[in-house]
Amino acid sequence: MWPPAYGCYVRANVMFLPVLSGEKVMNRINALWNLAVAIAIVAAGYGFAAHHESGESATNEGIAGSPSNIWTYQAITFKDGQRLNFRQGLSEFMQSDLGKKFPGTIGYSWILSDGDDPATHGMVMTFPNASAWGKWNTTFFTGGTSEAQEWGQIYFNSVDHASTFTLTQVVSWGEPGQYGLTEVIPFYTANLAAFTEAFTGFMGTETGRSFPGRVAIHQRSYCGEQEANAMFSVQHSTPEAFDDWRETSASSKDFQEWVQTAFATAKFTGNSLIAALDLYPVNSTALLQ
Repeated sequence: MWPPAYGCYVRANVMFLPVLSGEKVMNRINALWNLAVAIAIVAAGYGFAAHHESGESATNEGIAGSPSNIWTYQAITFKDGQRLNFRQGLSEFMQSDLGKKFPGTIGYSWILSDGDDPATHGMVMTFPNASAWGKWNTTFFTGGTSEAQEWGQIYFNSVDHASTFTLTQVVSWGEPGQYGLTEVIPFYTANLAAFTEAFTGFMGTETGRSFPGRVAIHQRSYCGEQEANAMFSVQHSTPEAFDDWRETSASSKDFQEWVQTAFATAKFTGNSLIAALDLYPVNSTALLQ
């Protein structure tokens, strides 16, 4: 969980070094997995957040993610005129009998700004563990259901290109839920444990404790030949809340000291601003019995 996973890149900036998920905004990074998400980043407000175990409370105290949690992000480039067909198809699939058995959460987002990356939208899928991920894939791809065949055909007809990345949530602060804006900030560090410890110290300061949204650190697990090996997702409920935080952090000595520490221990590779569009918090246990 703690040793850095090499070879994964997202894209970052440095506001919290934050990640924003929003219904109307997405500033994405170049190779942010072609990303954005978090993503997802369940995303999205949905936040680019990994799955929370049932019964787990979330406060502004840091909450360690289960070592087995896993989530994937797809950065999507659509064929001409197919965005609405994809979105409608996803909605219909998630309301089908098979879709209602999804063992986690699915979020669909809009990448508002992404440099020269052609991807315009993102999809995040969270799972409690790799076993649930595997059971879902087996059921979807080999079950022979009409729902899977229909959604698969819509996906094939709609998507021109998609890049997939897999991560694990290390620790989070704040309540999970639907957030309007998520800023995704990928970075590389040789010592994720020390980096996380330093950020935990900042979150214990007056400024850190006052943050009203949700922030999480994720470790990138399987991402191909990429530059970053970890990622921040920083979520705000509204654009106004984001503005308020920017003003607070700009005048905070605690925050400025944290930024200096962050730049001394990590390389930030870009950032993206994401707008949450649709969230399907299924979390079914039907396939996990």
